[in-house]
Amino acid sequence: MKQKAKLLKTKGTYEENRTLVKYLFYALLILLFYPPFFRGLFFQKELMPTHILTAILFFVYFFAIERKRTGNTYTKFEIAFFLLVLMYGIASFIAVNKNLAIQETLKYIHYLLIIFLTKGLINNREKLIKLLITLITAGILVIFIGIGSALETFHYKGAFEGGMMNSTFQYHNAFGAYCLAVLFLAYMVYSDLEGKLRYAIGASTFLFMLGFVLSYSRGAWVLFPPVAFIYYLFVPIKYKKGFIALFIGNIAGLAAVINKFNAVLTATDKSVGWLWMIIGMTVSTMICLLVEKAQKKVKLNEKIYNLIIPIGTLMVPIVGLLAKDKILSFLPADIGQRIQSISFGAETVTERTVFYKDAFAIIRDYPILGTGGGGWSTLYRMYQSYGYNSTQAHNYYLQLWIEIGTLGMAVFGILILIYIYNTYRAYKIFEEPSDKAKITAMFVSVISILLHSTIDFDLSLAAMAIFVWGLVGAQLGMERNIREKDGKFKNFIVYGTLGMTVFFLFMSIMSYMAFDAANQGIKLVQDNQPELGMKKFKQAVRFAPFEPTYAADYANLANVIGKKKQDQQLIEESARYIDMSVKRGKYNYEILINASRFYASNGFIEKALETIDSLEKYHPLDSSTYGMKTHFYLKIAEKYAKDGKIKDSLTCLEKVIAVEKKIDELNEKIRKKVQMNNMVRFVETTPKTQENINKAKELMQNLKSQ
Repeated sequence: MKQKAKLLKTKGTYEENRTLVKYLFYALLILLFYPPFFRGLFFQKELMPTHILTAILFFVYFFAIERKRTGNTYTKFEIAFFLLVLMYGIASFIAVNKNLAIQETLKYIHYLLIIFLTKGLINNREKLIKLLITLITAGILVIFIGIGSALETFHYKGAFEGGMMNSTFQYHNAFGAYCLAVLFLAYMVYSDLEGKLRYAIGASTFLFMLGFVLSYSRGAWVLFPPVAFIYYLFVPIKYKKGFIALFIGNIAGLAAVINKFNAVLTATDKSVGWLWMIIGMTVSTMICLLVEKAQKKVKLNEKIYNLIIPIGTLMVPIVGLLAKDKILSFLPADIGQRIQSISFGAETVTERTVFYKDAFAIIRDYPILGTGGGGWSTLYRMYQSYGYNSTQAHNYYLQLWIEIGTLGMAVFGILILIYIYNTYRAYKIFEEPSDKAKITAMFVSVISILLHSTIDFDLSLAAMAIFVWGLVGAQLGMERNIREKDGKFKNFIVYGTLGMTVFFLFMSIMSYMAFDAANQGIKLVQDNQPELGMKKFKQAVRFAPFEPTYAADYANLANVIGKKKQDQQLIEESARYIDMSVKRGKYNYEILINASRFYASNGFIEKALETIDSLEKYHPLDSSTYGMKTHFYLKIAEKYAKDGKIKDSLTCLEKVIAVEKKIDELNEKIRKKVQMNNMVRFVETTPKTQENINKAKELMQNLKSQ
């Protein structure tokens, strides 16, 4: 007999703790609402407090609600995600960068807790709709911040740069993918609601479409047709009609104002842009309502919606290609040029191909368990084909593979397959059209970001990951009464998750305290209180022992104070801390430069030279590496010459002069490895490097002539 289901309304514990559950639910909505507004939670300053809040909310939820449930089990998806977190934890023990590996592990514990919370607290249609409206409302505010920054009504750093809208994510491609994901939630919710809120949601779809276009994200643009096709194909007839009306309205609204709005962005007085935005929203809404009215009057056979229109849309790309020039002529020139530049031969595509090639080189050296979190940003300069700067691999899956190896990637692959299967099964089993529409919209929203992550680093922004895994958790909540019950791993998951959460909360608090202590130390030094500042830096090291910059800051300040006070014990301690910073951050350019200067100024010549050689080893295609190398070796050669150590001085000078040939060899390798375009950077012999080489030649000639 075929299983049928509706969204479950949980009883028992929820009835007994209704007030607490309500407060927990609204706390969860807040936790899912605000992440986009703080630079996408990409930086530790904003991320750490969110870690702490999530851990506290989970503890309250678990001890007040979850542990009192009877017969509660965990899905295969949750088990797979739990194993994914374990893979990050295991990789941390062998990580190339312990600090970043721990921080990345904390992020994935955070996502696991978000999945548990949304699954546990989103237990009926009303709550699910409130969740979706919360995410849409957050999206509307993100769009307004982007538009307001573009029109210079207010300033939000990085929200609009280079003619591209980044909004709060500060990166236009992530913003474009976000607009795409929220747009389809809004399309569905519009058809699910009645009354004034319905029209507000409908009007918001124009804003999402405007932000989507002004993001200039070619990857997101390319994704729109296939994800729109999937959405339309699987939503019930009522939602198909709503999508058609809204989409036609959105296109009409854009057609009416896009040229005018785009022109305003380069005008002196940009305030009129708000008027064009309102006109666009109005046109979009009116056309949508007219289309809906026509749909009610003209009763088309459902086959037209379910079969003819989908087949017809498959012809749209062909028509678009044939009429490309005509269509592009109606668009602003820069948008048209951006569309025309979409090809596999585009420079950004070529650049990403190089990233991916270099990523595979790292994977080959760390195949099983990976490098630990932060592996790409730590190692990529050793493997890069030319001297680009990119702390992200621009492919989430390759970056994941680098960090947790082939075993971890297999776990993630299984996790995604489980998610797709769960979505398919729920869609087949749900009877209510609104349930089918909800699960389709959520799936399309999630999959649009997952697909876009094949060419970018959307999920490196914690706000995007929280959005995605929050929706996945909500889907698990929808499916709670149809999923297969499997209690085999219940105790393992329960106690394992509690242990992870304790670790998560402790490390998050310690990291935040370290960050705060370091900032206080900087302020105290600026206020001419260096000894108090030194104590704060030492606190930061205690709170975050794997963060090399805190140890380096303490060492530098302690060394200065120690010399000033002639405190030999403090000077020796500063040397131990600089050693610690090098040990924890041996791949870090700034750490190596700082340590080289420290060692040289404190008479540790051999250590200074070893550290500079490490700089060349780990940053071989950075032009400034050779400026620093020639500078240090020249200074030490001059000191040796002054001290009468002629042989040692000549050895150092040979190293300086050899840089000239080294740079030529590196550039020749680049020419052979990389397809030439404007983005390829060669190693430069900077004026300072050349000056150092010339001085070395002159000094060598003088020494040899003596």
